Amino acid sequence: MDSISIANNSLFSVHGRRCLIIALFGIFDVLKSLDGDFARMMKEIHSLRQNVTILETETESLKFSTNELRKFKMFNKGINVKELDLLIHSLRRL
Repeated sequence: MDSISIANNSLFSVHGRRCLIIALFGIFDVLKSLDGDFARMMKEIHSLRQNVTILETETESLKFSTNELRKFKMFNKGINVKELDLLIHSLRRL
């Protein structure tokens, strides 16, 4: 017997079909498991992106507040009431 006839006989025999079905179910189980892991990973990536966006927004807000604080310290010696009111108003918008 050559190798092709051996492969055909084993593939189309009862045992060959059982092995093929068991192997296919095993492959489907692995793929289903990987699909669930992939979905969880995508949700985690989306959550991390949202957290990065929040952190970027907070960083910009802190930069603005720091800049306003520097302005306040610069004007502290010779600040007038109008400048102080404008500064307080701009800080309240945060």
